[in-house]
Amino acid sequence: MAAAQSRDWDVVRGIPAGTTIKVTLKHKPTFGHCALEEVTDDGLACYSRTSGERQFARGDIRAVYVAHNAKLAGLAIGAGIGAVNGAVNNPGNGLGRGGNAALGALLLGGIGMAIGAAAGPFFDGKAIYRSRDDQPGKARRPPSLEPAKSAISGAQPMLDAVPQQMAARQ
Repeated sequence: MAAAQSRDWDVVRGIPAGTTIKVTLKHKPTFGHCALEEVTDDGLACYSRTSGERQFARGDIRAVYVAHNAKLAGLAIGAGIGAVNGAVNNPGNGLGRGGNAALGALLLGGIGMAIGAAAGPFFDGKAIYRSRDDQPGKARRPPSLEPAKSAISGAQPMLDAVPQQMAARQ
């Protein structure tokens, strides 16, 4: 599988079925990851446990990411912290430093894995495809305020008349 970011749709075709991906769209927000099912010339299909099968048209896709294994990363970080903490602290429970290191790795590794699973959908992973009209790092232009400004300036004569009307009522 090609891992470099590309504007070539063939890179997406090279992703094996079942790979966890994230798709971002040009005009709609998306959340979470899904398992790739099929890639065609016109788009891709993937499956999410929460949303079921999802179809994305190629023209609507901004980018495709291959997701990181957040559970494994959380497990490794938690186990490392737990092992160091157990080995460094004074063993007062009869397990000794090695026992405390193993127990700490087990407990904090499990906690880290749960945190990784919960946080995984918030991280995109590695971008392997970007559409031709998407430029990463370039700020997108915010919507124009001109229609609102013209509506406000059109209402100004009515607002100017309000104090005169109030004075006439008194």
